[in-house]
Amino acid sequence: MAARLPANFAVISHVLNEIRNEEPDFQPSSVFDFGSGIGTTIWATDQYWNQSVREYFCVDMNENMNQISRELLHRGTSNDEHILDRVFYRQFLPVKHIPSYDLVVSAFSLLEMEDTRSRLFVIENLWQKTSGCLVLIEHGSKAGFKAIMEARNFLLQINRKIQLEQQPISSQQSTTEI
Repeated sequence: MAARLPANFAVISHVLNEIRNEEPDFQPSSVFDFGSGIGTTIWATDQYWNQSVREYFCVDMNENMNQISRELLHRGTSNDEHILDRVFYRQFLPVKHIPSYDLVVSAFSLLEMEDTRSRLFVIENLWQKTSGCLVLIEHGSKAGFKAIMEARNFLLQINRKIQLEQQPISSQQSTTEI
């Protein structure tokens, strides 16, 4: 865990910096972090948007990870003094799509899902929670590449379906189909 922290932080920071450079007006007020671990995304996000983020919602199935993240935010103590306010932790992914979040991140978590079906369920859930940017990061391996491409293709498929559903039917189309 400690050995991967600097590398994971660097990757997440680089991706968030790219978002900031490409979308300078993007100022997220809420962040949803799936597979939050010890809070690496919190720290990376705070370096770019510490003035705008008002809420962090962190989900990690391992309660020990949530506890370590809490302790890091409390400077290793159990007192009430903490570095960032409004950080909420859950052990399971909420199935409700409300509320939505400006920035939704899943860093190095998709491959922890047991199968493709579970990954796609999580990806769809994260997508529906996104009101701004969805960030998916995996390790630079063949499996990581496959997981990201699987997510990309799935999201494109969802987008095409939404576009087709929103497309108005012209009177000429409706009469020729009858």
